[in-house]
Amino acid sequence: MQPKMKTWMAVIFAALMPCLASAFVEGQSYISIGETPYDYAFTVENASSQKKALEVSFSMPVKYEANDVPQWVMPDSKEEVKIRIFPETGFEGTTYAAKISISLGGDVAEKTLNITFANENGCPVTAKITGTTSGNNGKNTASFEFMNKSYKPKEVKISGVAAGGFETTGAQEKLALGPFETRPFEAILEGDKSYEGMAEFTLECAGSAEKAKAIGKVKLEGKAGFIASGLALLSGIGNASGGAAKGNPGLVETTVDVFLAAIAAILLIAFIARLVKFTKKGVQ
Repeated sequence: MQPKMKTWMAVIFAALMPCLASAFVEGQSYISIGETPYDYAFTVENASSQKKALEVSFSMPVKYEANDVPQWVMPDSKEEVKIRIFPETGFEGTTYAAKISISLGGDVAEKTLNITFANENGCPVTAKITGTTSGNNGKNTASFEFMNKSYKPKEVKISGVAAGGFETTGAQEKLALGPFETRPFEAILEGDKSYEGMAEFTLECAGSAEKAKAIGKVKLEGKAGFIASGLALLSGIGNASGGAAKGNPGLVETTVDVFLAAIAAILLIAFIARLVKFTKKGVQ
C-alpha cells in the first residue's frame, strides 16, 4: 500500500472514530431547568456479544446526584443512566455546556449537554396532611408537612379550603420555607356540621401567581356536633343526679343553669363572629 494511501486512511479513520464511539449513547442534548431539580437520563448501548463494564463521569456547573449509574451493560442490550441536576442562585438566564464522559469496555465517548437555567418564581410546594384533631366548639386542628421543592425560599399560606363547609378561622400564619426544606404546619378549621371525607387545601406562595393543592382525608367536628355532645352530657348529668335531686335539688338546678349559660355564651360568640365576618365581606 502506498504511503499516501496509508496517510489518507489514517485521516479518515481518525475522523470516523468520534462518530463510532458516540454511536452507543442516546439522549437529549438540550434541556431547560427551572427552580426545581431536573431528572436527566440517557441510554448506553452495548452492541457487542460480550458483557462490558460501564464508567461515567460528569462535568457540571452546578450540583448533581448520580445515584443510578449501572456498572455493566449486557451483550446486545441497553442501560439507562439517570442523574438529578440542581439549579442554583446566580445561574438564572444563562446557558452552560456540561460534559458527560462514557467508557464502555474501553470504548470512550463524550456527550455535550447544553443546560439553560430559566428564571422562574412559582409555587413548587407540596403539602401532606398528617392528621386532624377535634377541639371545642367545632374548632379543629389540621396538621401538615410542607415541602419546598425549589432552590428559592418560599413563604406559604393556606388561602382556601374545600371540606364540607369548613373554613380557616382568621388570617392564617405564613410559613417560611428555606430551599428544599420540609417543615410541619398547623391550621385551625371551623364549621357548623361535622365532616369526614376528602379535603382540598389551596396553597399560595408570596410573590407568585401560581397556586398549589393539598388533598387528603380529614375528620372534622362541627359546632352542631359539639352542642349535641353537650346536650347528651346534660342529659347524663340529669339522669345521674336523679337520686341526689331529692336530697339537694338546688345543686342539680345550679349545675344545669351553669351548663346552659355556657352553651348560650358559646352560641352568642359564634353568632357575633359570623356577623362580623359577614359585615367585613359586605364592606369589601
